[in-house]
Amino acid sequence: MGSKKKLRVLLAGYYGFDNFGDEALLETTRVLLEKSGLEYGLEPDISVLDNQSREGLQSVPRFNFFKVLKAIRKSRLIVFGGGGIFQNQTSNRSLFYYLALVWLARLLRKRVILLGVGLVPITGFFQKIAALITLYGLPITVRDRESKNFLNSFRIQATLSSDLLFNSSATGLELAGTSAAKVFLNVRSFSSDADDLGFSAVVRYLSGKNVAVTALSLAPEDTVTLKKKFRHHNIVTDFVVLNKSPYEFHPHCRQGGIVLGMRLHSLIVATLYRIPFIGISLDPKIRAFAAEADFPVYTLSNPELIPALEKMLETPEEYSKKIDSALERFRKRAIQNENLIKRIFRELKEQ
Repeated sequence: MGSKKKLRVLLAGYYGFDNFGDEALLETTRVLLEKSGLEYGLEPDISVLDNQSREGLQSVPRFNFFKVLKAIRKSRLIVFGGGGIFQNQTSNRSLFYYLALVWLARLLRKRVILLGVGLVPITGFFQKIAALITLYGLPITVRDRESKNFLNSFRIQATLSSDLLFNSSATGLELAGTSAAKVFLNVRSFSSDADDLGFSAVVRYLSGKNVAVTALSLAPEDTVTLKKKFRHHNIVTDFVVLNKSPYEFHPHCRQGGIVLGMRLHSLIVATLYRIPFIGISLDPKIRAFAAEADFPVYTLSNPELIPALEKMLETPEEYSKKIDSALERFRKRAIQNENLIKRIFRELKEQ
């Protein structure tokens, strides 16, 4: 076997902020690149736009223009690896930062792909036009139908895939079954009085049931919020912090349970491990994922939340086949992410 050819790759995403979802996306993208490289005799030499030191990866400070420019010029392939980086729900600055990276890479004639991304919501006429012009003609896989429909409505082609975590080999298929003896509760910060009252109602309900409650954190913000909210309650029997891999959840969910989650990737990890879930958010990406998985989503203040939770606790077997079916659908769609990488690698090898 001949020696492998080096392929310089730059990964761009919301990396380096200690958010489990984005760190897990980074790790999954790295594994996919290395796996495809073996198949095509290419050895990815990977750099990452972030501010952390990572073993086996070169870090490029995301806000150092000259270093970012140098990294793009040295790379043959720029990969935007999953997540909702192309949206302006929280700010326009982030959207334009990533669009500028795409524009710069295309100006330098680099191969650019968007892998398992979410593109909604992008609001504002100018913002939409800027995104559509910048992304036109790129190879894109999207993680939800809303993103695909958004691009297709402007005649931009995209392939429907799944969130990149469904490309990981983490799975709950070996679990014996679904038990409702445990509730994993994930919340991020919230400030409305209605949500505070809703959270207190959920806590009171769970305290009256014979259910073990595990606090589930996917970011430092979650840890602060959970500790604050449970400061005056003693119903939490365990505190689980996920850092960068869905494998970290495996030891805690062998007996099944239910996930009540405010972050998208708490619901995705639940699906990977065949655990029924209820989303608690108005976030469009969470509503989109829950709808495709055929599971409910409410706000904390919605009076229907507790009845839905009660039903799931009392009839867990009703949801077992449903979560199995959702996992199978997302796994099948996730193949499109791997297929896109393989196609690009094959083309780069032939050049």
